[in-house]
Amino acid sequence: MLKYPNISRKTICKGIGINRSNSYRSPKIKIKDQDLIQHIQTIRNNGNDAYCGLKRIKLLLFHQGIAVGVNKLRRVCNTYNLKPKPYTKSPAKPQDKNRTPSQIPNLLKPILQEMEYIKNTKSIPLFEVNVGIYKPNQVWAGDFTYLKFQGLWYYLATNIDLYTREIVGFYLSTRHDTNLVTTTLNRGIKHYGIPDMSHTDQGSEYTAQEYQELLQQHNITPSNSNKASPWENGFQESFYGKFKVELELQNLHKDSTYGDLYNYIANQIDYYNNYRIHTAIMTTPSRKRQDYYQNQTQATDQNIQPSKTQTQRKTQDQKSVLTPPQKLILNNGLNIYDSVSNIVKLEENLLL
Repeated sequence: MLKYPNISRKTICKGIGINRSNSYRSPKIKIKDQDLIQHIQTIRNNGNDAYCGLKRIKLLLFHQGIAVGVNKLRRVCNTYNLKPKPYTKSPAKPQDKNRTPSQIPNLLKPILQEMEYIKNTKSIPLFEVNVGIYKPNQVWAGDFTYLKFQGLWYYLATNIDLYTREIVGFYLSTRHDTNLVTTTLNRGIKHYGIPDMSHTDQGSEYTAQEYQELLQQHNITPSNSNKASPWENGFQESFYGKFKVELELQNLHKDSTYGDLYNYIANQIDYYNNYRIHTAIMTTPSRKRQDYYQNQTQATDQNIQPSKTQTQRKTQDQKSVLTPPQKLILNNGLNIYDSVSNIVKLEENLLL
């Protein structure tokens, strides 16, 4: 209410030389935006979440008890120029250009197509109980990437469980050979059990006889993406694209050793598995696995009769029993697998 009711607002604003719209109370939306801006900046100031997008920010805020939509986050970020750190593009690999294509078919592609059909049509085929990727240890995707550290090239191989999106095995080496990928697979089997299928690209390390014999030894079905089709192993490509940037190797001291690098990577993988919310599964990978086996236990306790399809898969599920990784607390507080400590000491001596 104006102090002088006989004088219009327009006249007063004109007399003092301001716009009429500025004479009203400031909108409350700016005050609310300031609170949201503070939460967004707090998340992105965390080194591990500095690259996260709007969907993951929404999930992180939801777990903090703050309900906010993606559209509002987009408006605030665009208005106040709150941008994440950009990702870098991976270089090409010309060494695989003239290699003969593998004869192993892509068995993962029809599974993903079935899941996409169900997602689009919101319907499940008749008489089908378990469709798509419906359990842990059903499909593991494997690949390796390169890391440049102290002027040397290192190669990191990983296996991802496509149901939980969990890193079930990893290994770091100075050479990308068959030993790199077989050691990674053996570590995953040791801690998480045997997968039904192993999906990789057509790299020479994965098509080698030694790796294929390891798959046959454990009765694991091999699957290869088509040549020059990295999107057919997109789970691994997407993981490495973000992981290598979030790793930020420049934070390591210039006098760091191979063991320091290994521990640093192990710590980042531990964060990815146990703390980082994955937007595709709406939770952390380790929680996704725990929820699955907890639901299986509850179903057994309630004497729920399994369906015919589930009974047929019982034999396959027996080799997918979860065995939590054995971990070791090092002097620097990092959580890594029990075998890492001895391997680090051995390989560090070899590199000296």
